[in-house]
Amino acid sequence: MQIKGVIFDLDGTLLESEEIQWEVWRNAGRFFGISLSKEDYMHFAGDFGIKVAKDIVEKKGVKASPEEFLRRKREMTAGFLEKSDIKFMPYAKEAIEFFIKRGIKTAIATNTSRNNAEIKVRKAKIDTEKIALVAATDVGSRGKPEPDIYLEAAKRLGLSPGECIAFEDTDSGLWSAKSAGMICFVVPTKFTKDHDFRKADGIFKNLKEAVEYIEKKYFKTEC
Repeated sequence: MQIKGVIFDLDGTLLESEEIQWEVWRNAGRFFGISLSKEDYMHFAGDFGIKVAKDIVEKKGVKASPEEFLRRKREMTAGFLEKSDIKFMPYAKEAIEFFIKRGIKTAIATNTSRNNAEIKVRKAKIDTEKIALVAATDVGSRGKPEPDIYLEAAKRLGLSPGECIAFEDTDSGLWSAKSAGMICFVVPTKFTKDHDFRKADGIFKNLKEAVEYIEKKYFKTEC
């Protein structure tokens, strides 16, 4: 296979933002008078926002619609992000540079809203002139684990899904990428270490290991 495109998930894959995501969901729950544990978050980490909101409303008996719950969560997220220090995951910046230097088209595919995704990439100083950004709100109501976000990302790169590799940290993202027809490598986080990654094409401790594997497999030629 010749790699022509690489697509990264954002939260937990490129950015150390899963803790922020957890805090905002918990605060949104408090606003509606419910308690969300870290174990609750670990269960739905990476899922599409409206799906998470529906699950919370149904299981916790929230007296609000899923749409209202999600809207409040997104509003809280924007304010929280503006006050937060957004950092890269270990070796994430180097991973982006590795592929861009080799002329590989690069994109981000995230289940967060476009407004909040743009805040994150701006604060992390990710160059969106070189990296396409596809957010959940760009594909309507079919976020991960549906394939739409990854299909849209490949389309924006001008590539077929089979020409792209995806990087993920959740089972929801893995299913999305695989359903789109992509190779997908996974780097679990403390929030997603117990997710089901049996469909992954490779599981690594960090992005450095993943990139080194890809370099040997796809970019090295024998003398």
